Amino acid sequence: VNIFIEINYFNMKMNSIKSTLLKRRSALFLKIVLWCIRLTTIAGMFFILKVLFNNDLSGVYWPILLSVLIILFPFLFSLFQADRLLVNIDNNEAFSKTSIVALERIRLSAFVICSLFIGVMPFIYYVGEVDAPVLILLGCIITATPSIVAVFASVLVKLIKSGLEMKSENELTI
Repeated sequence: VNIFIEINYFNMKMNSIKSTLLKRRSALFLKIVLWCIRLTTIAGMFFILKVLFNNDLSGVYWPILLSVLIILFPFLFSLFQADRLLVNIDNNEAFSKTSIVALERIRLSAFVICSLFIGVMPFIYYVGEVDAPVLILLGCIITATPSIVAVFASVLVKLIKSGLEMKSENELTI
């Protein structure tokens, strides 16, 4: 009987280790994806800088490229906050005030990105009307995407706040 208890204990420990490794592996995969997105964004920034200062651009393209360059900074900030969220999840602190702060910063960055794209849409409309009408549709899609992210972040903030309230109520009742 003692051997069966030890084997059962060993199996429980192995299952616990496996679940921990699976959680860490998925978080590691997400961190790698975030780093790939960051590196691609930084490479895009250097490419835009090269295009802005090495080519003789028409006056219409310059504000579009400059605004895209400016928009990449809040995007990188959002990626940093997403990395912070992953660290909180790894530390089993997903329902914490730091997660709320990170999500609110992501929401703010998304609103900044959306508003900057709305500001550049007249230029995109002018270029799209002359060169390629697909640019207008692409501009609308790019403008809508950060607003969707902002709404989703707002919902997550409310969810985490209610989870924190329930957690504090449960701690008070015990």
